[in-house]
Amino acid sequence: MRRPAGVGLALVALVGLAACAPSTPDAPTDASTGEVAPGPSDPATSPAPAVLHATSSADDVRAAGASLTSGPVTLALAALGTAEVEAGLDGSLVVSLAVPDAEGPFALVAAPAGYRFETSADGSVAVLDAAGELAGGLARPGVGGTGSGGAAFESPAPDLLRLVPGPGPATERVTIWFGTTLVESLSWGEREGGRSLAVDPTDWARAAGPAVQEATWAAVVAAEPEADTAGMRAQFLCHALGARDKETWNLEPWRPEVDSLEMLAARCNPT
Repeated sequence: MRRPAGVGLALVALVGLAACAPSTPDAPTDASTGEVAPGPSDPATSPAPAVLHATSSADDVRAAGASLTSGPVTLALAALGTAEVEAGLDGSLVVSLAVPDAEGPFALVAAPAGYRFETSADGSVAVLDAAGELAGGLARPGVGGTGSGGAAFESPAPDLLRLVPGPGPATERVTIWFGTTLVESLSWGEREGGRSLAVDPTDWARAAGPAVQEATWAAVVAAEPEADTAGMRAQFLCHALGARDKETWNLEPWRPEVDSLEMLAARCNPT
C-alpha cells in the first residue's frame, strides 16, 4: 500500500489525553485540552473520561473531543491515551492511537451534526452528508496505515463510531485514516491500442475500500463523461480490487467487456 501523500512531512497535532495524566493511569482527563480533570484519587475507582462512557452520544463527543478536519468535513475524536495526527498532501489525516491494555472502546468518533456513518463489510466507513451523499470516509483501522488487524469500528448510533480492540494480534498503537478527496488527476493519452484515461486516485481513496469505490468512479465520470461505459467501469473496479498500488489506473474504452474472472486474469487489461 502506498503511504498517504506527504505523510511524515506535516505533524498536525498531538492529542495527549493520557500524556498529561499523573501516575494513576485511569485519572479522568478533559478530552479537548488533555488536562487532568478533578476526580477521585483511588485509581481503582477513577472513571474513564466522561466522553468515553458507555452512554456517551455523538453530541458529547462533538462538544468535548478534538477536531479532525479533511476538506469540508470535520469529525470529532475522543480517545484514551495519545493520538498523533499526520496530514497527507491529499488532505487526508492518518491518526495513530494508543491502544490500552483493556477491553472496551478506547476511542469515539462523531460525525458532524446531520451527517451519518455507513459501515462496510470490510470494516471501512463512509461519511454521508444530510442528503445521503458521500462526503468522506475512514479506511478500516490498521497498524501503520496498512488497514489490517488491531482494532475495529462499532456503530452504536448513526453518527457515532466506537473504536474497539479487534480480532487481530494485540498492538500498542493502531491507525485510522480519514479523507474526503477522491481523485488526484485524470488525463487522456494514447496507450497500446488507442485512447487511454489515466486515473490517479488519492492514496486515501485507494485504501478506503468499498465504502468509497463507487463514489470515486462517480467522480471520474463526472469529470470525464466519456468514461461512463460498462467496460471502463469494470477496468476501474478491477484496479481497485487487485492493482490499487499502480501509479495510475489506465482505462481504455476500446478494450472488450469480459466477466470478472477474465478481467482479473488479464490483470485489468483484457484484449
